Amino acid sequence: MCEVKMNSIQSAILIMLFASWTSSAVAGNGAASDSGVIHFHGAIVDGGCDINPQTDFQLKMSCSQKGKTSTNTAPLNVSQQHELPFNRGTTQFRWIDHSKKMAVLTVSYN
Repeated sequence: MCEVKMNSIQSAILIMLFASWTSSAVAGNGAASDSGVIHFHGAIVDGGCDINPQTDFQLKMSCSQKGKTSTNTAPLNVSQQHELPFNRGTTQFRWIDHSKKMAVLTVSYN
């Protein structure tokens, strides 16, 4: 009976060693696959919009889509979002200083 118990313990130890060896091998392969090169294929067909101050109180926004260009103007109004041409997104303006000499214009594309 002692011999059967010893064989069971030896078998269990061998199984644990084999399991730890195979898990190390699998983990080693996983770490190696974390590096590599990913290739993307395609093209940017419509670039971003051009947004420039027209006056101290107005922005000029020009967007191109499928070869056509559309231009909108928008007042520098802190309380509203303004649509970009071709429904490409929105702009939002906010002052970042009390003297109203510096501002942030956030452009969000759809």
